[in-house]
Amino acid sequence: MPFCRSGYRSNHQNVSLFRTPTDPSRLKQWERMTKKSDRRLMPTAVVCKKHFEEGRIERSFKVTVNGVANEIAWEKPRLKTDAVRTVFESYPSILCPRRRRRERSEIFAIKRQLRNATEETPSRSTAKWTTTPYQTERQIRLLMSWEWKHETKARLHLSHQP
Repeated sequence: MPFCRSGYRSNHQNVSLFRTPTDPSRLKQWERMTKKSDRRLMPTAVVCKKHFEEGRIERSFKVTVNGVANEIAWEKPRLKTDAVRTVFESYPSILCPRRRRRERSEIFAIKRQLRNATEETPSRSTAKWTTTPYQTERQIRLLMSWEWKHETKARLHLSHQP
């Protein structure tokens, strides 16, 4: 992984390493999540445990003998079959997977909901603040930050006109 030194001999931490999957479809899925565009993941590549959620690592297995359930620890930890790298610690933002931006239509839908849910008030600025309990605080913050950003752009655009 880019910037990860866990598998190097100079690193003296005892960190579990996992081989890349042999299944071609899962290997492609891993490649999408590694963000090493300069080269492909090889079957000999390894990824350390720091890049997986703890719930995706198996440390033991259960066996039932004569009706008694026993849990036996693996000699080495293993990844679950559907495990994919999900932890991106201390990576530059350019290497982290991008989150989908909210579409304008979603923002307008939130705005419409707020407009319908707010009490009738004479001024537009106070209408933003008087909402019903059904509106989430996150939606209000999102709407206000979006409006502020676009109002600021409009003011800057008007101030630069001759």
